[in-house]
This record gives sequence, C-alpha cells and structure tokens, in this order.
Amino acid sequence: MLFPYKITIPKNTLPSAPLRRTFNLFRGVIVSVDVAFPSGCCFLVGIKLRRYGVPFFPAGGDEWFVGNDIDRRYHTLVDLRNEPWEVDFEGYNLDDTYDHTIVVRIECVRPWELNPFSDEYYWLAHDYPFRVW
Repeated sequence: MLFPYKITIPKNTLPSAPLRRTFNLFRGVIVSVDVAFPSGCCFLVGIKLRRYGVPFFPAGGDEWFVGNDIDRRYHTLVDLRNEPWEVDFEGYNLDDTYDHTIVVRIECVRPWELNPFSDEYYWLAHDYPFRVW
C-alpha cells in the first residue's frame, strides 16, 4: 500500500529547528520511499525520515536528502511490526523567498507478503489483529 504525503516547508526553516511531522502507517515493512523535489528547490530543501529517533532515510546520522527537480524511488527495508506504526519526518528550507512542497510516498507491505511461504510469516499473518476473513 502506498502512503503519499505532501509537505509544505515554510521559507527560512533552519536545519537546527526543522519542520516535524509524523506519518501514520500500518503494521508491516516499508519496502520503498519515493521523494519528489519540484524544480526550484535548488538544493535548499532537505528532508530525513526517522524510526524510533534513528534516521533511515538517508541512512546515516547527520545527513539530509536534498534535491531539485527529481522524483525517485529508493528501496529500503524498515520493520514496522512493533507499535507505534509511524515514521517521523523532518525537513528544512533555507530559501528566503519561497515555501517549497515536497512529496514523500512510502510503500508498505504486510510482513507475510515478503516471503509468503515461510513459517515465520505464516504465524505473523495469523497474529495480525485485524483479520480480513
């Protein structure tokens, strides 16, 4: 399932005091993150995603993902089997003239969709609290 988020980062938002949002997802595994920076960002806008306070996009401690006129998918595996089923977003905008809107799309799958024939994921499927059948 794809979770799209459109985030407008106000002008003069510094990396030392970034805009913060929480993205609510579901129990599963994040398999990819799509990021769209519109033309005009000029590498003045940066974002990062965190889980439990640890950055996973981009991987690494103090780095930020910056861009201009790109829309790319990045594959990753982030475990969301334990609550809270959410990801924290941080973003900055060094532009002193314009606000910028960034689009982040997070693709999440159920744990048993990764390897549907393993015993471990079979039991995870039956442990799932919201049964469809």
